Amino acid sequence: MIADNNTFILTLASSELISTGVKKISFDLSNHNFDFIPGQYLNLLIKLENQIYERSFSIASNKKVPSKIELIITSVTDSKISKFLFDLEPGSSIEAKGPYGELILHNFKSKRLFLISTGSGIAPHRSMLFQLIDDELEITKTEIISVVRSREHRILFQEFIEASQKDETIDFINCYSEEIYDDLNEWEACCSIIDLLKTKELKSGQDIFYLCGNQKIIDQVFKFLISNNMMEEEIKFEGYKPNV
Repeated sequence: MIADNNTFILTLASSELISTGVKKISFDLSNHNFDFIPGQYLNLLIKLENQIYERSFSIASNKKVPSKIELIITSVTDSKISKFLFDLEPGSSIEAKGPYGELILHNFKSKRLFLISTGSGIAPHRSMLFQLIDDELEITKTEIISVVRSREHRILFQEFIEASQKDETIDFINCYSEEIYDDLNEWEACCSIIDLLKTKELKSGQDIFYLCGNQKIIDQVFKFLISNNMMEEEIKFEGYKPNV
């Protein structure tokens, strides 16, 4: 259902806890197909205490299922918006606007693509994963790196592992920044994202980087890449701070 010329109504279909303090929420758009490009985001209009708060969330959905929007939300201490979304019951409605954003993939022929995220910043990369599997983008290799604190904080990692097992052009690594494990799988690493990137033989003209997540870490990665002779136009990024 269309709310007005600029907004539309989302109806919550399901809310699933997928990691420590992280939920995947799915909205139904049975009366309004949603056309977006993987990597884009939408704005939710959240009504609380007689005020409307507009907050942005990256879209984690499969573009080929236009009747459903999936978002990944994180529990933030003392955040009334986070609590509202976490407590939202199926059948509840909320207004939205969008899509917005230019963090989208192009046909990077003969390039190596890095999708690097922290925490729930993996949301747009999940949407991109569907695109990489389905589309002919002629990308030589895609390396997806999800930086989380520990195994307890992994987000939808099984989907990425399965994709990497089915498609030899896709690699996936869960990078744990705060815990050390002795029984690591081939898709796991215990180190900082900077130390992991130091093992990758990065090369300007060959590599493209899409970064999404905590602003502080994204800034660190950006500075590291620039110091290793990457060009600014080879680095696309979207940083965020917790919604409060």
